Amino acid sequence: MIFDTIENLPKYSCLHPAIAAVLEIINDSSFKTHPDGPVESDRGDLGGSWQTYTTVADKPEYEFHRVMADLQVMISGREIIRYSRARADMDDPAFEKADIAFMKAEEDSSIILSEGTFAIYFPGELHMPGLAAGGTAQARKAVFKLKF
Repeated sequence: MIFDTIENLPKYSCLHPAIAAVLEIINDSSFKTHPDGPVESDRGDLGGSWQTYTTVADKPEYEFHRVMADLQVMISGREIIRYSRARADMDDPAFEKADIAFMKAEEDSSIILSEGTFAIYFPGELHMPGLAAGGTAQARKAVFKLKF
């Protein structure tokens, strides 16, 4: 897991070639006003979506991915994202349908994702986004999917 501010995202471009494309999208004048929906990219290693949602008090399970990393950029609002270092079941049958599975685990840490910050969760890293930080509220973020 990586948690940092947007101005430092260029430092992480060596981790994945699609991060340079993500930086172009973030620096585009329409980034903050882009309508909800899919991230359009000609790259085979980049996808994702713009999302507007209401944070929730709790969730029953952590999510994790087998192939894709989540690069989550908060556009407005804030949320807590819990993180667990528990070993993910990378053979979960849920992966036969999509690149997402869920499991219960103990929390190891959490962050507050707020405007101007981002987090990266690599394949196999358990994370629980969308949790209320000081009461439920509307939030908006872009979630970029980086294929590993």
